Amino acid sequence: MNFRCYSEHLCVISYKEIALSLLSWEWSKIIQSIASISMVWIAYKALTTWKQKSTADNKISFIGELSDEIHNFIVVISPAIEVYRFIKIGIESHSSQDHYNNIKNRPISAAYIEKCGKEDGHLLFEKLNSCTSSVSKINSLITKGQIYNFIKYEDCQNSCALLTWQYDRLQAVARLISQQSWNWENTKVVETLNKVLSTEIGDIEQNIKQQNIKFIEFAKDNYCSVFKNT
Repeated sequence: MNFRCYSEHLCVISYKEIALSLLSWEWSKIIQSIASISMVWIAYKALTTWKQKSTADNKISFIGELSDEIHNFIVVISPAIEVYRFIKIGIESHSSQDHYNNIKNRPISAAYIEKCGKEDGHLLFEKLNSCTSSVSKINSLITKGQIYNFIKYEDCQNSCALLTWQYDRLQAVARLISQQSWNWENTKVVETLNKVLSTEIGDIEQNIKQQNIKFIEFAKDNYCSVFKNT
């Protein structure tokens, strides 16, 4: 037997051995194993897809909820801003009638606070009370939103903080003007009062407008990101 014939003989034997070996395998169990692996893979992919969709739905729901609450806040704080507008007018009108302007360090708001501060301060508090639940809801949502890994979430946090700060500024005004027992000769009292009452209506309104625009930009960017990845 030459080398070529010998090689062909070995190949035939090898093929027969492979065939016999394959026939001896428990194919039913092998197929079951493959099927089980396939099912695990399909389940894994389904779970991954479900988690992605669930996260996307939660993100969309969160942005929608926060957007509604910001809109609600802007609506409910408007009456308080209008009360503050009349307070500013009252301060100006009473300052020209103040017979005690010659007292050193006496602020221009003193006459108004002594005559109208208590009543108007309580009115301002009343309007601000309508904002309390909205401010709490916004703060709660901002804390909750940290788990979603939003794009530029810090911008959203800053915008909401500056929005609700307008509520804090008006709260400070209400507290100060409703107090009747100020010592006008105390320079710290006068400095604090002048600082708080220097807040301009236009500044409050512009701040609210700007922060609302920034939030809308944040919402738009993240809506696009969510829909792009689902």
